[in-house]
Amino acid sequence: MGWPVYSERFLAHQGVAGSFSYAVPAGYRAVVRWLHIVNYGAAAAVVAVPIAGVTVYQRTFPAAEASVALELMAVAYAGQTIGAYVAADGFAVTVSGYLLLDPTGRTAPPPGAAGKPVDPPETVPT
Repeated sequence: MGWPVYSERFLAHQGVAGSFSYAVPAGYRAVVRWLHIVNYGAAAAVVAVPIAGVTVYQRTFPAAEASVALELMAVAYAGQTIGAYVAADGFAVTVSGYLLLDPTGRTAPPPGAAGKPVDPPETVPT
């Protein structure tokens, strides 16, 4: 049997400045796939999106109607957070993706996954 997969909107915030977060529940793993940010406000400001303690996106948005829509592939394990920091009023931030049932109970990447060197690509004779 495959793992149940649920499409989720992890964060949907509009209005006031501040920090907001979603904690991945025990027994689940989140995969963030989409990020949408719009500045409806009158001031330019920074928005940052940290996932599992790592800022995966940060930008200073100009005032009035500046927006971005991004496709991501970022994982947060049980107990880790998906967040947004908005430095000024007037922003709309939506972070969505998949919430997977994780019967392994993993709370971090597998041992050796972080910092593992990547093999260089093979050169193709020309």
